[in-house]
Amino acid sequence: MKFIFFIFCITITYAQTYDDYILAKMQQDAPILCFHPREGPFCCYPSAAEPAYQKIMAGQFHEDMTPKKLDPQTPCYFQYWIGTQNGQTVERKKYWIWYNFNKFSSCEPLGWHEGDWENIEVILYNGVVKFYWLSNHEKFIAITPEQAKLKDGHVIAYVARGSHAHYPSLSSPMYEVMGLSDCVGNGQTWDTRSSLIPLSSTPFADFQGKWGNHNYELQLFGATLAVFDPPQSPVTRQFEYASEDQIWDMLK
Repeated sequence: MKFIFFIFCITITYAQTYDDYILAKMQQDAPILCFHPREGPFCCYPSAAEPAYQKIMAGQFHEDMTPKKLDPQTPCYFQYWIGTQNGQTVERKKYWIWYNFNKFSSCEPLGWHEGDWENIEVILYNGVVKFYWLSNHEKFIAITPEQAKLKDGHVIAYVARGSHAHYPSLSSPMYEVMGLSDCVGNGQTWDTRSSLIPLSSTPFADFQGKWGNHNYELQLFGATLAVFDPPQSPVTRQFEYASEDQIWDMLK
């Protein structure tokens, strides 16, 4: 019994040490987000995803534009991947931010949808950052460390009001559709280092559905021109920008 207990203790200690090791690695490159000064009144700041998940599972999640204030302890969820080829190493660190709502414009329902998962991915080659990938609507913006605005080695991403798309600077070209465009500003900042949580430890780690219960439709004379539906789950989107093979090809 003593021997079994000893092995059990060694296993638990190793697991805790490994978890701490990964957390420390994620903290090294955790992003800093800068919000628009009017984010709160217009839409919402980031929040924990667990309450929304419970409501979605119960079919009770609908048009929640909260919180109106930024909480620096809001969780930032992460995924970590590492691969090796011929003695070379690639690491992918993906940081996920949850918002209860996406409100691209004041013109309902253009760009409105329940739930909003945004992310920032950091690509490292042999321990050196090569790219930052900033989620931006259905695509992403790729920048190098030389192009990025950094603070103590951490990338700063400017968050568009309402849509929460990421931009590398205040002067970046803005996403635009039907005469409406994103806007960014120098409001409150959020250093995500102190609130990182592994996505794998959450109750929604394996959830593959959509993060909302209702769609918004843009109609004209009774015809549906566009449907704005809730986002897909992060677990299905870890490699949405590039596969493992594509990453290696990019870095060769």
